[in-house]
Amino acid sequence: MLTAILRGRVKVVPRFDRTELPALLKGYHVKLFPTLMEGFGKALVEAMACGLAPIVTSTPGPLEIVQDGRDALVVTITDRAFLDRLRRNAHAKAQAYSWSQLARQRLQLYEEFSQSRELGN
Repeated sequence: MLTAILRGRVKVVPRFDRTELPALLKGYHVKLFPTLMEGFGKALVEAMACGLAPIVTSTPGPLEIVQDGRDALVVTITDRAFLDRLRRNAHAKAQAYSWSQLARQRLQLYEEFSQSRELGN
C-alpha cells in the first residue's frame, strides 16, 4: 500500500541535462540529504545552487560544505537510546493512522452526523 502511495509522489528522471535541474527542482524548498557516509556531496551543492535549503546528517562530506544554522540544518543524534525511543514512539503513533482505524473514525463521524440530523428534523 505504501508503495502505491509513494509511486505517485516519486518521479524518477533517468537522464537530464544539468541546465534542466533548476526547472526540475522548481517548487521544492528542502533538500533532505540523510547520508551515513559521503565524500563530496555534488547533489547537495546542486540542490543548494537551485535554492533548496539543505537538511543534512552530521557526516564529513556535508559538513565540509554547509554550516549548521547558517545555510543548512545539521541533524546529529548520537544518543542511541534517544534515537530508539523516537523510532518506537513514531511507530506507535503511526498505528493510529492505519487505514482500518481511519475508516472506523470516519464511519463514527458519519453515524454521529446522521443521528444529529435525524434528531434535528
